[in-house]
Amino acid sequence: MLGARDAADPEREAHLGRLAAAYWKPVHGYLVRRWSLRAEDAADLTQEFFVRMLEESALRDAAPERGRFRTFLKLKLHDLVVDDLRKRQA
Repeated sequence: MLGARDAADPEREAHLGRLAAAYWKPVHGYLVRRWSLRAEDAADLTQEFFVRMLEESALRDAAPERGRFRTFLKLKLHDLVVDDLRKRQA
């Protein structure tokens, strides 16, 4: 999955596709369970999560020596949810 980090990698799109396919359901389920979101809201945030991961090149920050990839994703997801909640309350 970390092959998606390198913007110069010609296989980056394939890596990103596999990443999204592998983690879409777990991310969505985590949002429903952990944050008690409705399925529709969780689907929207899941989509936003992967868009941000692609656009912001957030995967550059992922490194095996810094910890587990799953933990990295949870932290990024937490940031997204907190940002979304702040926007809704404003």
